Amino acid sequence: MILMPDKKLVTICGLYCGKCEYYQQKCPGCENLKGKPFWIEFLNVEVCPLYGCCVNGKKLEHCGVCDEFPCRTFLDMELNDPSMSPEQAKQSALKRKNALMRRKKIGLIKWLEEQI
Repeated sequence: MILMPDKKLVTICGLYCGKCEYYQQKCPGCENLKGKPFWIEFLNVEVCPLYGCCVNGKKLEHCGVCDEFPCRTFLDMELNDPSMSPEQAKQSALKRKNALMRRKKIGLIKWLEEQI
């Protein structure tokens, strides 16, 4: 059986929710929650800053298609995560940046196929 990745599990920030350790246990996926995953309470915000800017504000498919990408908000996102060291945060941002650049280059469907 060939697994097909779910388009509803694609995030605007370069992650695929189907690979997340919290998916289905604490979170049904960022897009399913319209940018309001469980962890926003730790940032004391009502919506993920990236989702708020990209989807709600600029009406873009993902951060990688923004003229300002990668912006300070994108690069600093993980710095607020107490479970990551500064180096881990930097590596996470780089991984997400590369994923979005690849997605922009090859398109959503091919990118999704790479996620399984």
